Order: sequence, then structure tokens, then C-alpha cells
Amino acid sequence: MSYRIEGKVSVGGPPPPSSSPSGGEWTSFQFHIHNFATLDTTEDHYIASPKFTCNGHQWELVVYPGGEDRATEGNVSAFLSYLSEGRLTTSFEIKILDKFGNVKKVKSDKREFNRYICRGYYNFISRSDILDASQHILDSNGTLTVVVSIEVEEEPTTAFVPENPFVNMMKEMFNDETTANVCFEVTDERKGKKKKAKSSVFFNAHRLILKKCAPMLAALFGSNDTASITDVKPDIFYHLLFYVYGGEIPEEDLKQHAKDIIDAADKYSIVNLKLEAEAVYVESTKITLDNAIDNLLYADTKNCALLKEAVMNFLAENSTEAGDKISFADVPGHLMKDLLVAFGRSSKKEANNGANVDELATLCFTCNGHQWQLRLYPGDSFKFGNVAEAATFEKEEFNVIDDWGWPDFISRSDILNTSQHILDSNGTLTVVVSMEVEPTAVFVPKNPLFDMVKKMFNDETTADVCFEVVNNCSPDKTEGQEEKAKSSTLFHAHTFILKICAPMLAALCGSNDSDGEMVAASITDVKPDIFRHVLWYVYGGEIPEEELKTHAKDIIDAADKYSIVNLKLEAEAVYVESTKITFNNTIENLLYADTKNCALLKESVMNFLAENYYEAAEKISFADFPGHVVKDLLVAFSRNNKTEVNGTDVDELTTLCVSALRRKLHKMGLDVDGSREAMIASIKSNS
Repeated sequence: MSYRIEGKVSVGGPPPPSSSPSGGEWTSFQFHIHNFATLDTTEDHYIASPKFTCNGHQWELVVYPGGEDRATEGNVSAFLSYLSEGRLTTSFEIKILDKFGNVKKVKSDKREFNRYICRGYYNFISRSDILDASQHILDSNGTLTVVVSIEVEEEPTTAFVPENPFVNMMKEMFNDETTANVCFEVTDERKGKKKKAKSSVFFNAHRLILKKCAPMLAALFGSNDTASITDVKPDIFYHLLFYVYGGEIPEEDLKQHAKDIIDAADKYSIVNLKLEAEAVYVESTKITLDNAIDNLLYADTKNCALLKEAVMNFLAENSTEAGDKISFADVPGHLMKDLLVAFGRSSKKEANNGANVDELATLCFTCNGHQWQLRLYPGDSFKFGNVAEAATFEKEEFNVIDDWGWPDFISRSDILNTSQHILDSNGTLTVVVSMEVEPTAVFVPKNPLFDMVKKMFNDETTADVCFEVVNNCSPDKTEGQEEKAKSSTLFHAHTFILKICAPMLAALCGSNDSDGEMVAASITDVKPDIFRHVLWYVYGGEIPEEELKTHAKDIIDAADKYSIVNLKLEAEAVYVESTKITFNNTIENLLYADTKNCALLKESVMNFLAENYYEAAEKISFADFPGHVVKDLLVAFSRNNKTEVNGTDVDELTTLCVSALRRKLHKMGLDVDGSREAMIASIKSNS
């Protein structure tokens, strides 16, 4: 079949006027179908556009000039066909333009696509309307113009796996009175007209978290369970403690209370928060002749190197005015080194900008969000100039209108030497510039809570509970070898962490014995190496993908047994991706998926059956096929069907893939584990 459609693309436009506004961007593709009136109108005969790409997926427009076999006679059918792997949900629109560019027919929809599945309209437009000369739909050459617009809203081409919930669970413990074992009384002292007015705010905390993430706050308690804070305002202490629990402070609050937060974080050694507040303060504060010394002395007192550098740079760049208008009587002598460094950086910039040589310069071009020029000095040197912002080149720093390059880049005689063939036949010199821009934004280290908690994993010195994991996995044990076949591994943990992130594991841990010794909880149904992965994940760790591939089923089994849901889904996704479903393993994988409630694996098996139904019927025994999974099979068949059943009223949730359902549940804050039916029921009951 030869293509009779040619196309052109308009990328990144707003939503088409005829579509429901969704706030996203659309990509439009315009196609010209030439000599439409002469095309074959045999029923079910179609023509297809060249393949085109949108959002990383391949598509084609399919048009039936005489209608698809389910179309009413005399109508033209039009469909959008998805050619990539996986599934996605997209809003799309198909419209016909007349020769003046006016919309004559338009239809839009939001559907889920599978590979080679078509979505569109059997009765899109009457053929007689297209051929009616009075409607001016065909141009003078008999060409029909069709526009397809697409917005991809979800791309579940890869399995949706929710992130480790440890981060959010820790934040939920912030100021939680029910689980806390220490309390801060933060007193706000304000001077009233007659006497000091005092008010106290109480903040509940957990000794274990404080010891790891804020030792100076933990030290305030000693052997007590209450501590008094009188030198930090309650609203500032709230931010401080929330950060200790892994929280993020809104930038507006950081701007508004930057110095108070720096003071509190500096006093109690919450270093990363101090640096974050300092960075925001530097960014939002304009250094002037009036505030330079105040900011310099404050930076020196609080050891704020970034703020100190900002002040020194200002003084170096405005040295004449600063010397005339600022008193330096209170400036400590040890700051002179910083000032000299700032002068050195400033003088280098002035030296580079001082050249006054005839030059040739390219047009400005953009790389990594910055503007640049290449400058050529025909009698002198090349220079590479940044004309907009800061970046890095050859480990040198650029400022605005700054140059870096090589004074003796190449000999002019070499360029003009014809034997070297540097110039082409027209005397043109070709220069290539390549660059890697290193980050120039202020470096602020991330909140250290989660790294610190990971360090508590299997830490015997701070643990208060213990698991004894017995390896009973020798397959050929004899009675006499039974004891030798058993080996135990001890894992230390913290009741507080387990109660938050793995309640079923916490429930296994009993109290101490009569001598006060820790009694280990026994685990006999999980191998030690697998339990290590499970417990590491509970503490916020990541399991290497190769380990997930190698031990996927073992990890699924353990995570399912102890209700570590997100780890189970992660291992399931890796298993599905790395396992090829065949006629030999179909039923085995289906039964396993059904037993462990692995909806994604079950869907993968069902899709295989739907795509290979003839061979499957011949080669597979379905004697053990559970009757309750027939619904999943029917959904797979309907999703694999090339075209939509016309006029059928089907609930959209019924045809969504498992990843799309899980994503919806996750956005709604609901449990993402469960069968397809359970997920759909949960979405409906909470909508």
C-alpha cells in the first residue's frame, strides 16, 4: 500500500478550542489527503498516514474513505492508531478543515490505547459533505485536510511503583503525642507594658530520632523526658523540629524568618537547615553600602561563609565607593584574606573584559539555558564569551560578559596554508564549540534525616529489639543432619521504626525476659539474605535492581507476608519486566499472581493470552484456571481488540490497566495493593 497522506507538524500548542480544557499542552499534526474523490471506497479499505511521533510514542492516522465495516453506508471513518509498546491514556481530537482553514467537522475523546489499537469514529463525516463543492472542504486540487491533536495525560508504559513510604511515615511522627517519649516546652517571652508576658508551646518528639539527627536537642533532656527552650520562638522551633523529622520548610517562610532560622539552626547544630536558610537569605537580600558591614559581621559571627562571600564580592566590585562611605573600624582583621580573594576574582574579570581588539563574533546561541558567543580575533586570538549568566568552561568561572579562551589558539599561517586544507574552496573556516556547563547554583546539602536513619539499620548499640532469622533451606537434610542444616542470623532493629513502617514485624517483637535481656523474635519462613533486604527497605533503603531480579519471588513472598506493600509492588514490577511469559509458564505465573494478589503480573499473563488466544487454546491446559479471574481475561481481550465496540457504554475504570489504577489510588491516598476488582471498588467508593 502506498501512502496517499502527507503531513506537517505543529508542536507545543495550547489545547484545541474544541477540546475540554485540561491545562496541558497539545501537539497538532496536519495531514493532506490528495485526490480524495478518486480514492477506493470499498468497505474496510483504508489509507494510513506516515508514522509520526508524539510524547515519545509512535502513531498513525487511519482513514477509511468508504467507511469501516461497522460504519453506516456513505460515511468516512477516521481513527488514531497507537504503534508503540505498552499502554497510555490520552485525550485526542480529529478534525476536518476546509480550504480556507475553517473547522468543518471535529470530534474528540479521551481513551486508553494499547499497541496497534485504534480509537476514533466509524461515522466521522459524510462522504457527500466532503465532495459537496458548496462546502469548500476540498481545495482546488481535490486535497482533504485532516488535523490530529494529542495530549498524553498518563504514560503507564512502565509499571507504576509507589516510592518507599518511609519518608512520609517519618514526617507523620512529627509532634505525635501518642508515640512520643520526650517533650519540649518552648516559651515565648514578649515584653508587655507592665511585666513580661509568657506563653508556652509544647512539642512532642522521639528520643531516638533526636539522638541521631539532632544530638544537641537530645542532650537537653538528660535522664528527663521534658526540656525547656527559652531562646527560640515557637514558630521557629516548629520549623526546626519539622526539618529534623525530614520536613521541608516553605521558601516564603525561609525568606521571612531566615535570620531566626539561621540562629536556631546554628545554636543546635542543625547544619543543613542553617545552610539552606543562609542560601535563601543571600538570594533574597541585596547587599548595599548601608548594610554591608552589618551583614559581614553577622556572617562572621554565625560562620556563614556564603553570606560573607557575597559581602566581600560587593566590596571588591564597589571598592571606591565602599572606601569612601563605609567605616571598617569594627571589621575583624582575620577577614582580610576573604577580601583579598574577592579582589583577585574581580580583577581577573576586569582584565578579561579590558581587551579592545578588532573581533568577529557569532550570533548569540543558547546552551543549558545560558547565552554565548564565539569571538574570533583574526590577528590575535579566539575567545569564547558568555553574554548572559554564569557557567563553567575549562574549570574557569564565567560572569556576565566574561571571556575565556586561548590567546594563542592556532597559527594564522596554518589556517592559510592550503596544504593543510583547513579553509574550504570558498575560503570558509569551520569552528566547533562543545561545552559542558557545571552547576553554578548555591550548593545546599539535602536533609540528612534519611541517611542518618539508614545508619541505624542493624545497629546493635541503639536497637531495642532483635530478630533471629533461621535458615531452614537445605533441600537434602537427613535426620542426622537436621541441626547442621539450620543456621541463624541476628538482625537488630528499633521498635519505634517498626511500629511506623512495618507493624506486622513490630507485632512479633515481645518484651524482655525476666533478667531484662532482649528476647529475639524468631523468623523461620524467610531466608536471612531476603530478610536483610526487607528490613533495609523498612529503614528507607533501596534494593539494587540486580538483587530484585535475582530474588524477585522470594522478596514478593516476604513482603506480602509482612505487608511491606510498596516493596512487594517494586519486586513484582521487576519480575514482570524481566520475565517472558510463554505457553509453558503461563498457568504457573497466573496461579502465583492470584495467590500473592499480584495484579500487574496477572495482567501480564492475561495480555499474553489475549494476544495469543488460538495457540493458547491449543497448547495450554486450563484445568486449574480459577473461575474468578475470567473478568481479568475479558478485560484483556477488550483492551487488545483493534477497534472499540460502537455505542457500548463501558465504565472507563473497567478498561484501565493496573498501573493506571494504582496511580489513581496513590493520588487519592488509598492502598494500592489488591486485585483489579478491589482497586476499582476502592476508587468508586472514595470518589
